[in-house]
Amino acid sequence: MIHNNRISHRKCKGEKFFAPASTIGKILLIGAIGVQTIISCSSDGGGSEENPSSSSVIVMECPPVFMDGSFCDERDGQIYSYVTIGTGTTAQIWMAKNLNYDASGSVCYSNDPSNCDTYGRLYDWETAVAVCPNRWHLPSDDEWDVLVKYVDPDWVSHTNNVASTKLKANSNLWNTNTGTDNHGFAALPGGDGRSDGTFSNALNAGNWWSATQREADLVWYRSMLSDHSNVFRTSSNMSNKHSIRCVKNSDDYVSLFKENLKEDIDFLKNEISEVVISTDGSDVPTTVYWVTDDQMNDINTAIDNAEAVYNDKNATIDEIGSAQAKLAAARAMLKRGSKEE
Repeated sequence: MIHNNRISHRKCKGEKFFAPASTIGKILLIGAIGVQTIISCSSDGGGSEENPSSSSVIVMECPPVFMDGSFCDERDGQIYSYVTIGTGTTAQIWMAKNLNYDASGSVCYSNDPSNCDTYGRLYDWETAVAVCPNRWHLPSDDEWDVLVKYVDPDWVSHTNNVASTKLKANSNLWNTNTGTDNHGFAALPGGDGRSDGTFSNALNAGNWWSATQREADLVWYRSMLSDHSNVFRTSSNMSNKHSIRCVKNSDDYVSLFKENLKEDIDFLKNEISEVVISTDGSDVPTTVYWVTDDQMNDINTAIDNAEAVYNDKNATIDEIGSAQAKLAAARAMLKRGSKEE
């Protein structure tokens, strides 16, 4: 595939990308932590002449396969990890790092390309609403609320919560490192850019646009500070520049979750391929799984139900999640024998 906007080639350390046996892009319904991007590149052509603050990541084509838990932005070949946070109808798929696509209306913090490599680019709002990769979008104010309230079930208000502690990367890039990164969101303090060309808050604050306007020229955004546990909701002039976290379009969720369900089905089928039926496991070697006859019937029922959901073109996210829960319960029935060999 040839891209018209190609700037130059880049040379990458470790250009081989390995796809594991499991489905590429595997996600877990209960907040899986995505694999971090591990590509180090040097360019033969540097940044765009029109934008001296360009990141050192130069446009390239996507590799044919890439790391589990990630996707490739076909516009410039950059690879982003993603994480799923939430369950059932509240599940959301978020990029696990800030967007770093070089677009008009974006800059690197302090016009230093190395900051784009670390924190992603800073975008004005008009650019932000249109710059996410295909099948991804800038999250609305409501979508941010879904994330924050899932991460902190005891959320009280936008000024009384502990969501940022759970979303911030456990990294010394924060002035005060209080992040526990419970969900793989890995928020970093990228700071912000002002309409007058100045910059502020690097190492101390991360600020992310929403797609929702508060009024004519003000837009809601979320802010995390190094020494606070809150995810704050505040507004900014749309000419200022903040970071972007894109969220996956919801119409893609079912197909992705079905891929994960299919892997769970195949895994359990493999586990029971040599299982032994026993009343108490006393006659079964310690290296072999056993279940009772009734439990085997329950396991087969769970598999049959999961396969029916997988083959149902109209299956919902909740139905897929329920089928996965039943498979997990069935898997828990398997026990090792107690007979020493």
